[in-house]
Amino acid sequence: MVGQQNNTKPLGVAGRNVNKFGKSKLFSYICNNLNLVMEKGNIYWFTGQPAHGKTVLGKKLVDLLQSEKRNWRKDVFHLDGDDLRALTVNKDYSEQGRINNIRNAQMIAEYLSTKGCDVVVSLVAPYEWLREEFKERIG
Repeated sequence: MVGQQNNTKPLGVAGRNVNKFGKSKLFSYICNNLNLVMEKGNIYWFTGQPAHGKTVLGKKLVDLLQSEKRNWRKDVFHLDGDDLRALTVNKDYSEQGRINNIRNAQMIAEYLSTKGCDVVVSLVAPYEWLREEFKERIG
């Protein structure tokens, strides 16, 4: 309303007035003083022949990672080859179809990892050159 005073107090950070910092300086101050540095998540990759336990191992690892206290702030995702195929409607099991499926998993895993999530991937990945290429890319 016109003529009404704003009785709200400026937001204080560690006893300091926000107006003193400005927006970008405030964000830097919070990050530096609260150690809010985004830590890259880990990628765990299970490969092998179909029906040899990759999904079971992946689910067990997800349960373990979610139960650890050190992982309190991280989300854990499980990418399974069958689920990924259903999600992307990829029913092509030719060499090119498998390469596309593996690359989709790699892109999703890398994206989630950069957002600080741990990612467990379990899928058939028969092409060693493709796995090595991914290892080099993510470091």
